[in-house]
Amino acid sequence: MTLRQELEKERCDAGYGIENNDTKEGVYLDFSTEIIKKGKEAAIEKHIHNPTDQQIYDLGKAWVEEKYGNLFVMYEKITADDPYKTPMKIYPAVHYNGWCLG
Repeated sequence: MTLRQELEKERCDAGYGIENNDTKEGVYLDFSTEIIKKGKEAAIEKHIHNPTDQQIYDLGKAWVEEKYGNLFVMYEKITADDPYKTPMKIYPAVHYNGWCLG
């Protein structure tokens, strides 16, 4: 776990997290930046010059769907929130840290 992740966990354990449960032991996991980043990378790989914002989003979303689609489907079934549009509410732990975002 990185120092940042340890601090996030410590703050959540102290009750300063989001309202995910009564103890406020949660943080947001937002994929919007990753979707845009991967979309721009995909546009370059596909030689799409001057891609529209929608093309960038669609390409990035396709990358995220391929890599994390099952997780997103399960999350939406459990919470009724679309994680492509709304940041996920999670508890910070080693298996949720940034290194897993590929």
